[in-house]
Amino acid sequence: MRVIISMDKLQIEKKVNEGLSTFDLAKHFSKSQTTIRYWLRKYGLNTKASKERAKKGILNGRNCINCNKELTGCQSKFCCSTCKMQSHHKTQANTNERQKRVAKERKIKLIEMKGGCCENCGYNKNLAALQFHHRNPHEKTFGLDVRKLSNTRWDSILIEAEKCDLLCGNCHMEEHYPDMGNWK
Repeated sequence: MRVIISMDKLQIEKKVNEGLSTFDLAKHFSKSQTTIRYWLRKYGLNTKASKERAKKGILNGRNCINCNKELTGCQSKFCCSTCKMQSHHKTQANTNERQKRVAKERKIKLIEMKGGCCENCGYNKNLAALQFHHRNPHEKTFGLDVRKLSNTRWDSILIEAEKCDLLCGNCHMEEHYPDMGNWK
C-alpha cells in the first residue's frame, strides 16, 4: 500500500517565489522531481520557467489530449471526465479493430502454410471453421486464438503451429470426443 505524505503549500510556495526550479525544489525537499511536479500541480503553483513558457505559448504538454484545452491543477491528461471517456472509447475501438485485423491476417497465413483445408476431410469453405488441433496436449504452450494470434510474436506462433494439425470444427470435435460418435 502506497502512502502519500502531504507537502506544505506555504513552504513550496515560498521556495517557488525564490525562483527554485523543480530540480532545485526536489533537492531542497529530498523528494523526486515527479513528486514536486505533482504538488505544484495540486496547489496550482508554477515555477519561474513554467511561467515563462506559458508567456511564450509553450504549455509543456499540459493540454487535454482529447480537446487540447489547457489543463489546470492536478489534471494530467484530460480536462474533464467527458474527454477521458471519449478518448478511452476511441482507443479501445482502435485496439480491438487492430487485434481482429492482425489475428485474421495471421490465421490466413497459418492456414495457407498448413495446406488451406482440413487435414482429415478437406473442408475449406469457411476460414472461421478451420481450427488448430494440438496433436499432443502436453506440448501445448498456448492456444492459437484471436488474442494470442494478435499479441504474440510471429516466431512463437510458428513454433506453436508446428505442434498442430489444421482441422475443421467437426473433425476437431471428433478428435477430442471420439466416444460421442453414435449417441442413439
